[in-house]
Amino acid sequence: MLHFLHTFAPQPILAVVGPFTLHWYGLMYLVAIAIAYLLVDRLLRRLKISGATNLLERLPTFTVGLFISSIIGARLYHVVSQWSIYYATHLDKLFALNEGGLAIHGGLIGGGLFLWWYGKKLFATKKTSSLFWLADVLTPAVLLGQAIGRWGNYFNQELFGRPTNLPWGIPIAPEYRQAAFADATYFHPAFLYESLWDLAGFFFLAWWQRRVLKQGRLGAGLVTFPYLIWMGVGRVLVELIRIEPAPIIFGLRWHLIISLCIVLIGLLGFMTTLLQKRRVY
Repeated sequence: MLHFLHTFAPQPILAVVGPFTLHWYGLMYLVAIAIAYLLVDRLLRRLKISGATNLLERLPTFTVGLFISSIIGARLYHVVSQWSIYYATHLDKLFALNEGGLAIHGGLIGGGLFLWWYGKKLFATKKTSSLFWLADVLTPAVLLGQAIGRWGNYFNQELFGRPTNLPWGIPIAPEYRQAAFADATYFHPAFLYESLWDLAGFFFLAWWQRRVLKQGRLGAGLVTFPYLIWMGVGRVLVELIRIEPAPIIFGLRWHLIISLCIVLIGLLGFMTTLLQKRRVY
């Protein structure tokens, strides 16, 4: 695999069929959604509460709504954060989703707002925190989806790090590099680092979710907050080696600051939830 990464030059387009162009980026997202859907469907069939039954019946439409909300949030965040750097002078690229430009931080905001809204419709009582119940059900599958989706960045030749001579460095075509790195050929595969980190996190969260289920505390945030911690730490580590332009605040990349805030929220939320002993499910 290392030899493949070091020598293969990825291309964003998988195939062209008549007027339709299939991009690797879109395919990776479709695969990620399909696998996450199957995992959530399987979990909901094991749960014996009305909320799980109701969500299972609405899962197709729920998935579409969550996907659209996350995409809108991810795109808006990306465009706003890159406005002065790129989009102010490239208005024709505002909706060029096939070229990448979906920020996970914005996806969390958009998806979180949708879960909050949908949860109020799903649960008839206030006994369970609808937002945390939905998030506790979804987050392991979401993290696996993120691990798969990162390969879309690979084929788009984005989300790479500083130049490297390591044997797993990936070649980046000149048109995708900044001028400062015009003489470099191989770069850290930041997408791969994050993908592997998310994959490991999925296995941990899936195991932890089962433990939370046995304790009857699904819906308290005991799965959601570890997800935020794991995802946030991974993003912090990746941001330390990324080199594409980003807003700088107090000498730090804006995305790094947001990732640190996510870790802090996860830590505070998890510690607070651990102190609460009430059973949720």
